[in-house]
Parts: sequence; structure tokens; C-alpha cells
Amino acid sequence: MRLTIYWTKEAMHKPSDGSPRMYDRIVKRFGFSDYISINGETPVDVKEIDLPDLKVAEERGYIQIRNK
Repeated sequence: MRLTIYWTKEAMHKPSDGSPRMYDRIVKRFGFSDYISINGETPVDVKEIDLPDLKVAEERGYIQIRNK
């Protein structure tokens, strides 16, 4: 499924405890490209099986899923 992910400030924030940014964790977990447009968006291909996990990240405020 082709989607566009918008990255929020919460995902891009570097934690003070030295752990990886949520952006880095999401990119690694789903195998997304590290490309981000000037508008803060990343076009991605998501497997149907991974969609519920991606929606959890959206509910927590790290991303917005956009259908473009």
C-alpha cells in the first residue's frame, strides 16, 4: 500500500538520554527510506500486515498518515 508519512516534531526530537530518535526507530522497524522532503514527508510502501503497527505510531503522535 502506497502512503505518505508526515513526521511530527515529536518523532524528530533527540531524547536527552541518548536513545535513538523515534524517527530512526520507525524507519528501521518498517524499512522506510531515510528521505524526507522539504515538507517533512516521506513516500512509503507499507505491507498490510504492518499497517496496524504504523497506526499505533500515528495515535502516539509521531507521524501522520496521508493518502496522496
